[in-house]
Formats: sequence, structure tokens, C-alpha cells
Amino acid sequence: MNIVCVICSDLLVPSDDVFHTPCGHVFHHACLLQWIERSHTCPQCRQRTTESKIHRIYFNFSNNESILEDPVSLQTRIDSLNFQLKLKQKDVDDLKGENEKLGKQTSGLRHEVRKIENKIVSKDSVIFALNDQIKFFKQECSDMKNYKEENIQLKKELENLKCIRSLVDESVSKLDSIIMETSDTFKLKTYIAVLKREMMVTSDRCKEIRERYNNLRHQYSRVTGDNKALAEERVKRKKLEEQLILCESEKMSLEVKLHKMQQNELNCIDSDLSLKSLSNSNRQEKHNTVKKSNTVNDCMPKSKSASALNDTSGSSDNWIIVNVCKV
Repeated sequence: MNIVCVICSDLLVPSDDVFHTPCGHVFHHACLLQWIERSHTCPQCRQRTTESKIHRIYFNFSNNESILEDPVSLQTRIDSLNFQLKLKQKDVDDLKGENEKLGKQTSGLRHEVRKIENKIVSKDSVIFALNDQIKFFKQECSDMKNYKEENIQLKKELENLKCIRSLVDESVSKLDSIIMETSDTFKLKTYIAVLKREMMVTSDRCKEIRERYNNLRHQYSRVTGDNKALAEERVKRKKLEEQLILCESEKMSLEVKLHKMQQNELNCIDSDLSLKSLSNSNRQEKHNTVKKSNTVNDCMPKSKSASALNDTSGSSDNWIIVNVCKV
């Protein structure tokens, strides 16, 4: 008996988990669960059902080995399994393609992340520089406030000292007349105290100015001495540079002379080698002529051989003398 699951269209095997619905239809357990998750109905008759209402069925099959399965059913199972295998392979290929795409996307995203990190680093450096500038500007603002307060205080002091300045600027006769005209003793006391205080302040300022002048003078003398030393060092450096240029030019000329001398030595060596080769060749020729003369003397009479030997010796001596003169 061949029982087919309507959901997956596969035959029910004794090793499968088989469940039935309240309406009596039989399915694979996994297939039925997936169906019920999507729709709470029977896949075949559409009757209302839930996961709690389905139950397992246990079939009793014979253990007789003579009973064989239908080859058609086996072939269908094989075809279905091959089809599922192809679907799985297709899914695997699709997943590989998606993996490659995701890898490319991740590499691009990593590159973008690196760019963004570099931008963040540059922006952080810019922010750090701007914070330093802000601190500097705040310091300058605080200094400006202090300067403004000092300016206000100085203006007040100037206003208070205007009358005293008028007394100081006035001549002695006018000052005596002003003091004589002022009958208020308290005013006179204040004038005298203020003048005394101003005199002390001006004396202190004069001392400070003298000390500052002396310090500046010493610094100026020190700076002039340093400038003179630097000027002397600059002159010495220029002289050394000129001497270095002269030494380099002399070095170049000496290198040229050395090159010429080496070339002349090479030419002399070549000429010596050519002379040696010529002397060797002359010796060989002389030896050959001696051999020939010996053979001729053997064939000719003694008198003739002696005269020929004298002639050959004279000719060979003449030939050697000519070659030496040429060299």
C-alpha cells in the first residue's frame, strides 16, 4: 500500500513520523507542522485544526523480506530526492553568490569605514586645533579685560592728578600765588602731600627707567658682540667654501691627469706586448731560416755553403737592425 503525503508528494515510509488530523487525513509530521504554522486548517479538506489536535499514527508492517517495495514508488522517491537535491544545490549556489556579493559589499564597506575613520581623525585634529585656538582667544580676551580695567584705573588716576599736574606745570611764581591765595590749610596739606608723593613716584620711576636703560644697554652690547662674532664666522665660512671649491677643482684636474697617465700606461703596455710578439716572430723566422740553410749546406759543397751562410747571417743581421730602427 502506497500512501502519499499531499503536502510534499512523497510516499510515507515506516521510518517516517506520520501524524493525522481530526478529519482522518495522514501527513508527515514536519510537513504538517509547517502547514499549521501558516494556516490552521487541514491541507486536504480545509477543516479547522490546530497543533494540539493532531496525533501520531503507528503502522504495523510485516518483517517478511520477500515483500518488496514497488519499483515505481522507489523511482518516484529517487526522482523527488534528486529534485530536492537540485533545489538544495541551487540554493547553495544562490547562497554562494550572495556570499560573494556580501563579501564585496563588506570590503567596500570596510574601505568606506577606513575613509570615514581617516576623516574622523582629521576632524579630531581640526577640532583639537580649534580648541587650542579657542583657549588662546579666551586668554587674549581675559588679557583685554585686564587691560581695560587697568585703562579705567589709569583714567581715574589721570583725572585725580589733573589738578596736581596743573600745579606741577605752572611756574614757581604762579604756584606761590596759588598757594598764597588758597586760605584752606587742609587743601594746602593735600597739595603738599600729593606733590611729595608725586615727587617720590617720579624718582622711583626715574630709577626704574635708569635700570631698564642700563639693562637694555648691556643687552645691546651683548647682541652687537654676538653679531660681530657671527659676521666673523660668516666670513670664515665663505673663505672655507672658496677653499673647498678650489680643492674640488684641483681634485678634478688631478683626476683628469691620473686618467691620462693611466691611458698612457695602457698604451705603453700594449706597445710592449706588440714588441714582444714581434721579437718572438722574428726569432721564429730566424730559426726557420737557419734550418733552411742547414738543409742547403747539406746539399751544396762546403765553400758554397759557407758563403751562403755568411750571406744569410748578414741579411738576418740587417733585417734585425732595420726592425729595431723602426721600433
